[in-house]
Formats: sequence, C-alpha cells, structure tokens
Amino acid sequence: MSAAQESVATPALTKARAPRRRLGRKLALLGATLAVTLLILEIFVRLFCAAPAGFPRSALAAPGAFTCRMKADAEFDVPLADGGGFHVKTNARGFRGPTTASIADRPLRILSLGDSFTLGWGVELEDHCMARFVSSYRRVHPDRDIGHAYLAHPDWDPKDYWLAYLTEGLAARPDLVVLGLFAGNDVMPTDAPRYLDPRDAPTRDAPPEVPALPLFRSFGWVHTQLSSSLVVARAGLWAGYEPASFARFEPDVAKQRPAWKTTFHYLATLDADVRRNGGNLVIVSYPSLIQVNAYGALDAAGFDHTAPDRLLSAFLAERSIEVIPLLEPLKAANQKFDLYLPRDRHLTARGNEVAAEVLRVKLGPMLDRIWDERIGR
Repeated sequence: MSAAQESVATPALTKARAPRRRLGRKLALLGATLAVTLLILEIFVRLFCAAPAGFPRSALAAPGAFTCRMKADAEFDVPLADGGGFHVKTNARGFRGPTTASIADRPLRILSLGDSFTLGWGVELEDHCMARFVSSYRRVHPDRDIGHAYLAHPDWDPKDYWLAYLTEGLAARPDLVVLGLFAGNDVMPTDAPRYLDPRDAPTRDAPPEVPALPLFRSFGWVHTQLSSSLVVARAGLWAGYEPASFARFEPDVAKQRPAWKTTFHYLATLDADVRRNGGNLVIVSYPSLIQVNAYGALDAAGFDHTAPDRLLSAFLAERSIEVIPLLEPLKAANQKFDLYLPRDRHLTARGNEVAAEVLRVKLGPMLDRIWDERIGR
C-alpha cells in the first residue's frame, strides 16, 4: 500500500472504530450504574428487609417423630417479611399456650391442632381466631370451665397432626379437636409413608438445619416481592402461566382426588382415633391469600378457587366429619384487603377476628351440645 493510500485508509478506519468506542463507553457506564444500583439494593435489604424465614434455629428442638418442633420453655421474637414480627413463648412441651396436661381436669376440653395458621403465625396468641372464640364463649358461659390447648407448628403436615394428637393430646381426652387445614401445603406426596401406629414413624434426634442466608440477599428479596404480588399473579394468569401449586384449583375435583390420598389417609385415621376416645373432630379449612384476594382472576383463567373446599367437603361428608370453610366469610369481609399479610400470606389480627366470628357461629352450638350431653344433665 502506498503512502497516499495509507493516509486515506487511516481516517476511515478511525471513523469506523469511533462508534464502537462510544458504544463500549456507554455499556461500561450502564454496567457500572447497574452494579451501583444492585449494591444500594443489597445494602437496603440487609439493613431493613432480610428477615429469616421461619423460627430461628435456637428455638428448635429435636423433633422426634415430628417434622419439626419448638424448644420447651423458650421465648423468642419471629420477624416477618412484611416488617415487624410476633412474640412466641412456649410451654413445658414446646407449644404456645397452656399444656394439654393443664386442661386434663377441666370438664370441657378443646384441642387446637394444625400448622402455622393454627399456631397463629404473625399475631400474638390472644389475637388468634381460636383464642378469640374460646374467650368469647367463656364470657357468654362463665359457669362452664373450659380448657383449651394448642398443638401446632409451622411446616407440620397431616401426619404430624395425627402424631401430635396421639402422643401429646390424647392424655387430656379432648372433647373437641379443632384441626386447621390449609390445602396450600397439606396435600402430602402420594408416595409418603402411611402409618397406622405412631411407633412406626421414624424419629430424629437433632433439629432440622436452617438454611444459611444467601450471599446476595437482594435476589431472594426481589423474588419474594414478585411472587407475593397479586398484580404479578394476575398478570401471570392472564398470560397463561400456571404454577404447579395451582393444581389444587383444577375445576374437576375428581381428577384431583388421587393427589389427596395420603392426606385423606391421615385425616381418616385421626378421626377414627378421636372418635374411639370419645371426642369430636372438626376441620377448619383455611383458604390462601390468592383465593380471597384474587379469586376472580383465578376463575377467569379457567381455575376454580373453591375447588379445595369442594373436594375436602365431599371427602369429609362421606365420613360425617364436620368442616368449617372460611373462604366465603373472608371474601365477604375483605373490602379493605387487610385480612392477610401480603408477603407472609397468613391472616392478620383482623383476618383472625373475622374467622373467630365464624367459629362463634359454628363451634358455639357444638360446645353447647357437648356440654348438655356430658355435663349439663
């Protein structure tokens, strides 16, 4: 190449490279901006939003045959993803409220059995719907000596409910066992073992491991914000996205029933044991946040938000087990969308107040009948 040709090619090459350099600088600036933004978000999440899920490991005991268990005589605060938290104080057996042994000599004995909804996740114990109901019943009937105890823990399943009744509750001979059931996580795997004797259930002598917080907590925080957003849920339904958990809203409940086989096994076994020991089993069905806050979007997308209750009620009717669905009363009282914690997705104090009124109407007459049959006459 001649000198003249070189002088012509060099400016042309320089001009060709200039846009690429400008693009490179812009991309580098964009990358730096994103990195700084993520750093600020990470700092924010660590300072204000990084609440661990569930109970702290220091509050957990060796679970034995249960999935998990709290330490006895413990006291701790549980932070909530929505901010704030609630206080937990356990009794000598590792549960909230009085021990079952302390109510054994009462003429009328009630046992609350279940998972986080029955535990009263997110609220103080006196604000829980069963505590509110029992308190109101005592005010109406001050002459009736009622004992009420809780056997509940987050992450329990129907196997745990049955085991808790036999190993922790049976000695008190409860007249009424009120089981809180949440279809969102109480449908057990169909291949889970189905025990008939609590002695056959395997035991563990160490608390379950609590997962360590991820290195970058902001990613989990963003996922929580999106997954708990009703706007996102509605948009996903509109776009045809169907999470696996939505299988319980399949309109054809006959297609769902096989998936409930293990759950139904333990419900039927629990009912048989309660009846054998002179008690009455009642199941309170807790709906999910999306069933109450976005039922229209669910149904418009081809689902049926009432399917879990329809399936459960049909099974329980076959066995003459009482069921109290909370779905319709919660929907009717939800004008302010204040009945659930948006991210923790459990009932607020207001939601528990609504549920307590349902229990007053439904459980009150049952207690009257039990009292008249066994004590009042």
